[in-house]
Amino acid sequence: MRRAYLSSLLVLTLLGGCHEPTKGDVVRQRYDNTADQIEQQADAQPTPQAKKIYKAQANAFREEGKDREKGLEGKTPSSGPDSGATNQ
Repeated sequence: MRRAYLSSLLVLTLLGGCHEPTKGDVVRQRYDNTADQIEQQADAQPTPQAKKIYKAQANAFREEGKDREKGLEGKTPSSGPDSGATNQ
């Protein structure tokens, strides 16, 4: 019984540090929160075109948040939503 108790304490101790947010997590969460606010504004727009523009802006914020998170973690940023487009 005592061994099981000690094992459970060890597991809880190890799991406690697993969920601490990194600097990248915090930055991405801020971008996601802003994107959520923009999406709420999109729902209040009177025309479908305006809603589409706001939704695109929210998606751009989410992508930028992902890229900044990756940058803070030393990873390569995504190529973005227009990566398949060519400039002519």
